[in-house]
Amino acid sequence: MFPSRGKSGHLTRTRFGQLLKELALEAGIEPTRVSPHVLRHSFASHLLAHGADLRTLQQMLGHSDIATTQIYTHVLEERLKQLVSSAHPLADLD
Repeated sequence: MFPSRGKSGHLTRTRFGQLLKELALEAGIEPTRVSPHVLRHSFASHLLAHGADLRTLQQMLGHSDIATTQIYTHVLEERLKQLVSSAHPLADLD
């Protein structure tokens, strides 16, 4: 996915992380907030939030066990709870 002229033929995870941090600095983003893991997590969360099914997501992420992929459903559930709390007209009735 990330070709390189190096002997492996692709960017290493470390080099990819370095490039992300450089780009973060250029964009005015704190580099400690950016990593390959954060990018992967964001990718999965956004796909799931916009209708991707769990099995497809599992395949894209290369998870052998669906339970590993199900971690992302927790993120979606929390987002939905926040959305209902902030947007539903009856949410502030206590």
